[in-house]
Amino acid sequence: MTCEEVRELAGAYALDTLSPEESRAVDEHLRSCNLHEELVALRATAMLLSRGTEERDPPATLRARILDAASAQRRRRAARRSCGRRRGTAA
Repeated sequence: MTCEEVRELAGAYALDTLSPEESRAVDEHLRSCNLHEELVALRATAMLLSRGTEERDPPATLRARILDAASAQRRRRAARRSCGRRRGTAA
């Protein structure tokens, strides 16, 4: 892996979202190249941050609120379309 390829994958690497193969390739490159100290520090920071937060379940009402909001938006769009059709047929 080249330095340019490591730079392209830097964000995903820092957040630990690369495939296992890509992550191994970046790790291997980093062992032999000292030009990416910032990337190593970013990944360490991201890992510490992710460990410092606990996973929480969303409120029980969240799903219902999201579905209600989506339904309301669909109704508003449908009302606007039917209003526009009425205007178009009246002309």
